[in-house]
Amino acid sequence: MSYALCDINGYVGDLATTIGLEQLVQHAERKKKSNIIAFFEEGSALVTQVLLDEINSLRPKSKDLLSTVSNFQKLAEKCNTVMIIDQG
Repeated sequence: MSYALCDINGYVGDLATTIGLEQLVQHAERKKKSNIIAFFEEGSALVTQVLLDEINSLRPKSKDLLSTVSNFQKLAEKCNTVMIIDQG
């Protein structure tokens, strides 16, 4: 299974596989990134500079997780007004 990000205009892009998303959430929890955690718990969030800054501050050491985080950063920057996670 995979997950995608959407915004007020619809589909923005593919985010991660189930495993990739699980690793991303665990990393955000370890780093205590409260806005990212809230986004994943709620399934959506307003796109704010605080949220984007948190996403951009994620710096995983794992090569696989780095790829997922980098993709998340790029997609989040493209989202208009709201970010919604969707099962793709």
